[in-house]
Amino acid sequence: TRARVMSIARSRLLIVIAGLAAALFLGWPTFSIDRAGEWRTVLAGFQLQRETGDFIGASSSLIHFHGLDARTGHIRFSLAPRVDGETPEIEVTWPDGSRHLALGPTPVLVDVPFDGTRDLEIHLTATAASNPRPIRLSGLRVTREGSLRTIALSLLPLLIGLVVLTLLQNEGGVAIYAALFATAATTGASISALDPIRALSFTAQWTDALPVAFALGFAAVGVFGKTRTSVAIALLGATLSLHIHTVHSGFVYDDRLWSRPWTLGEIASTFAGSEDPRGISGEQYRPIPSITHATDHLLWGSSPGAFHVVNMAMHTLSAYLLFVFLQRLRLPRSASLLGALTLAIHPLAASSIGWISERTDTLADIFILSTLIVFLGPYGTQTLRVLGVALLALWSKETSVMLPALAMIVSIVALDHEERRARFATIRALIAFVVLYIVVWISLFPEKAAGRALATADTLQSTHAGWITLFGNLFSQLFHPIGFETWRATQDSLPAAGWVAAAVLVGIGSIAMSFVDRQRSAAWRLVAIGLAFSALVVLPFRGHDAVDIYRLGHTPTLGFGILIAAVASLAMRDSRLRTLVLATLLILRLGPVAQETSAAWGYPGFQFRMALRFNLENPLFLSGLTPEMRLDLERQSRFEAHRDNPLTSPFAP
Repeated sequence: TRARVMSIARSRLLIVIAGLAAALFLGWPTFSIDRAGEWRTVLAGFQLQRETGDFIGASSSLIHFHGLDARTGHIRFSLAPRVDGETPEIEVTWPDGSRHLALGPTPVLVDVPFDGTRDLEIHLTATAASNPRPIRLSGLRVTREGSLRTIALSLLPLLIGLVVLTLLQNEGGVAIYAALFATAATTGASISALDPIRALSFTAQWTDALPVAFALGFAAVGVFGKTRTSVAIALLGATLSLHIHTVHSGFVYDDRLWSRPWTLGEIASTFAGSEDPRGISGEQYRPIPSITHATDHLLWGSSPGAFHVVNMAMHTLSAYLLFVFLQRLRLPRSASLLGALTLAIHPLAASSIGWISERTDTLADIFILSTLIVFLGPYGTQTLRVLGVALLALWSKETSVMLPALAMIVSIVALDHEERRARFATIRALIAFVVLYIVVWISLFPEKAAGRALATADTLQSTHAGWITLFGNLFSQLFHPIGFETWRATQDSLPAAGWVAAAVLVGIGSIAMSFVDRQRSAAWRLVAIGLAFSALVVLPFRGHDAVDIYRLGHTPTLGFGILIAAVASLAMRDSRLRTLVLATLLILRLGPVAQETSAAWGYPGFQFRMALRFNLENPLFLSGLTPEMRLDLERQSRFEAHRDNPLTSPFAP
């Protein structure tokens, strides 16, 4: 109708106006770094003078920018003596030039040009000064020239807003809200991902709070939307909001082993041997992740940012498949959304984004969920279809050996007696298929299989209650995550037995309630099934005390998502307002910890630093690096030295 056409036209005009405003904001050539921004990241050897907002520098000081966007521009700042009447002399040096200054009563403007660089360091050395901090610096401004690339990137929020509006055009008011919000969120993400230096001009409170606020806004899109498209946008937006910073994280641990050209022969060999044909990485039978690494390098080269973007896309897909799976379990749309959102924002799943190699878990979860979706659907009785998807899961990670058990427990809730009987043949085939896989795996890696068997036997006899430790760490961090670094430092003191007991009591209580509250018995059983799901998928971790649950927590979080969805279906009763309240509580509690966890894998996170030391001390690992990856590792080691003392350990890009 004419009214609808006019409404769509007005909506598009509004998005165009918002998008152009965002483009103007992103393309603005000049920004300042002052007391309100992250000046400590840029200034070394300086202190803030709170009364005036100026920066007081030592005799040897440094202005360092790491993360410029390779445009031409200049950095300007004013220098003056800290104490009136003094006349210190300053030597200002940078890679392409230098300037000698004699400071006096009038501040001196310094202009440092740069061209096509991403890293720039300006050294300030004072002589003829009696004061140990003789320099007063103010008005630090960065100006960059425009380019076709920056103009195109500045229009990205407008493009995303129009795409979202088009995808949701049949959802009424939700469409315009989602499009406007996507435009704003893309503006913030563009600064974080593409212009990190400019992000330093904002206060730490803003940069910490905005990702969580954006995740909340996208959650609202999913809650008030009507279609699966709005759910997909919500999950993608929440993932990007919390983890877009990982595009700067770089390669860690064995990530560098995969960023290389792969031959077809090497890819084919992963189906009959280790994921790393050169034998440098551990013996793992995971051909699907190896194929994705080879494809990534073919498409993007050795760009860690591109690898991390692919990880974010896989994580979003796994969360969306959990939503579809929960719908197959006959849960309401709002409850299914909350379960999927839990996976998208949970800290235990965050390492699979920050650590490129950990996409093995995400890929396994994608195919585990796909297998269960097919199994519960109309094609569940067609054994070959189910086995075909299950094979992809087994080729992704060994955790998938629990598929038969998972299929059996979810069929209890999702299928009636006749449907379960019709799938007995499929379950028997799954069991046989997994047994065959285990036999093949043992034949490929007999020594590792023997080692795992001994480790499990030792755990069963352990006086340190290894299984209790494993499950205690699992349930404590699923329900009450405290952050990767904090957990690593305190895991031995956590009350593991109490968390295991609590999980058992919740499971037993929910099963008992399923007999009391027969109208909602399926939802009560799903609470227990969610706990059982998480427990089952950690069994292949061998149960020893050293399992790092934050590194391997993506798959167990699926079970926690099922539990949250079940609780939501009991408490929310498909109320959108209640759903939004619970989504808000989840994001406020889990979102900041998830950000911290994925950031731990990038500079200057603690996992980044641990991995760097491990890599530098491992001759076998170093021998397998390409020349490009060797340079990357050397660059990171210089970055680490620079972080400890930027004045004595200058960073050479």
